[in-house]
Amino acid sequence: MYGTPSVFLTDKGYVHIQMRLVEGGDLAVKTSFSLPLREWLRLDLSFDRGQIEISSAEKNRNSRRHQTFIFRKDFFYDDTSGYFILGGSSYASGIEGYFGPAKYYRLNSLGSRKISNLFNHNEIMERIEQYYKTCADIQSIASEYGFRLRQEEGKCLHNNYYLEMNNKYGGNFKCKDSFWKKELRDKYQELFGELQDTGLHLSDVSENQRDAILEIGHRIFEKAAQNLSRADGLHYINSSVMSLMDSSCLDYHRASYVLSVIFEIGLGLPVDPTQGLLYSLIAAQGGDRLALISLGYKHYQGINGYPRDLELSYAYYSDVAAKTPRDHQHLEGDQAFVEVIRLEDDNLLKAQTKENGDLFMWLKYEATRGNAAAQQRLGQMCCFGASKE
Repeated sequence: MYGTPSVFLTDKGYVHIQMRLVEGGDLAVKTSFSLPLREWLRLDLSFDRGQIEISSAEKNRNSRRHQTFIFRKDFFYDDTSGYFILGGSSYASGIEGYFGPAKYYRLNSLGSRKISNLFNHNEIMERIEQYYKTCADIQSIASEYGFRLRQEEGKCLHNNYYLEMNNKYGGNFKCKDSFWKKELRDKYQELFGELQDTGLHLSDVSENQRDAILEIGHRIFEKAAQNLSRADGLHYINSSVMSLMDSSCLDYHRASYVLSVIFEIGLGLPVDPTQGLLYSLIAAQGGDRLALISLGYKHYQGINGYPRDLELSYAYYSDVAAKTPRDHQHLEGDQAFVEVIRLEDDNLLKAQTKENGDLFMWLKYEATRGNAAAQQRLGQMCCFGASKE
């Protein structure tokens, strides 16, 4: 049984609505118009017995698109049991985007012209929209860079056995031929310099476009982080921030979180709470754990200009809670093995696993007896390490 009525957005931007009928059975409709991507819009949706009315209005246009569906059957509504969700659930994914102010009229069915929910032209909405427009250009350049790197460097290495073997076994020799036109290099000089400084070569670039963009963003972030960690790093804060912005645009959202901290506390730059909020939201949208925890805490406490909102705080914290078990099972890089311990349990906190501890010795004993679960956990501990005195 699904929530009824349910509203979905298709891959092509059409609104799909499905509902269960009072007499049993199901119905579904799809709008004849599609919604634009990466633009703020107002969506009005009303249900009145067997009638569905839907309309949309974009922020910078006066026109409104409208459609009405009429059926001779009554719909069943879950909200009579207090069930109402704005966003996704465990059964259906939510949209990748942002919700503005929402109004819900439970007792009255109002037409679009009677609903009072005007566009809130605040600064954060404008900055979010501008961010994605700018990043579309940067992602396009980075994607083209990865494609050209595979294409041109592959040709060069194919004709040079020494370079091919050197790159295969960890070298960083690169073909000298430039595949960028002078006009393009002049227009995007800073980004082009960052791409050259990443030290990418053929073996680093994935054929998957999304992975290639993410790897380039990661390399740019690492370079910016090195510059900031120097003793005189704050003297170059402006160039580091520009690099972090490019990294953020390339979907590496640890850079987005770092930018949010820089703008919120004014690290070498004037304090800009709106810009800090922008990058906090973007980092959280990208799934960065620290950003999710930070926003959850700020809404829980109602500090730093964030409204106190326990439900929103719970949403951020629950997202982190859902990711943590996956992190526990999929260890990467130099991440240490994580033990599941409640922070409120002082006894467990004092009895962390050691090589001479009872838990480790028991796992070792069980592993030698052929217990597969014990062998797996012992292997994780030995490979990734655990807490030590």
